[in-house]
Amino acid sequence: ALPEDVRARTQERIDALLEQPEDEALANAVDAAAGAFRQRVYEAFLAAADKLAGREEQRIACASLLRRAASGLASARQFGEAEAAYTQLLALGEATSFDRNALDDVKHSLGKHEEIVESLLARIENADSALARATLMAKIAEVYARDLGDETQAVVALSQALCEQYASPRPDTKMFTNPHFSSVFDL
Repeated sequence: ALPEDVRARTQERIDALLEQPEDEALANAVDAAAGAFRQRVYEAFLAAADKLAGREEQRIACASLLRRAASGLASARQFGEAEAAYTQLLALGEATSFDRNALDDVKHSLGKHEEIVESLLARIENADSALARATLMAKIAEVYARDLGDETQAVVALSQALCEQYASPRPDTKMFTNPHFSSVFDL
């Protein structure tokens, strides 16, 4: 248990953040003070983000709070709550590729492998280069090989990744050294 003075100071910072959810310095102070009080901090980030929801001028601040909550919840292995926070962040339209990859990691922990494949396929449609498409196809191949045990689909996805890869002006052959692929091809 936390000493009462630490708990009180942390709660004061949380209350201040809920009053001024757009204040990045307060969010940093709450994050730093969290310690063993983490669950309450993540709940505060989500509550503060809810207060900013729908306010276009606070879109970036809301995204920052959701990102903090989602990352912290994932670190605390609270994957269902982390998935919900990352999903809100995606819906906000402020998610980065890091956020999308983190959501895939959370879904992997939840055993939602088909959803990961769907997410990666959707991202392929918006990929801006052959190399980006190749990387995403290689990730799909990995999910099929490692998580779903579907070697046929893994080979199809890896073949597509190879085609995209060599359409790229700067091929990156390191992406195909994944140990999961060698088992698919019995190498």
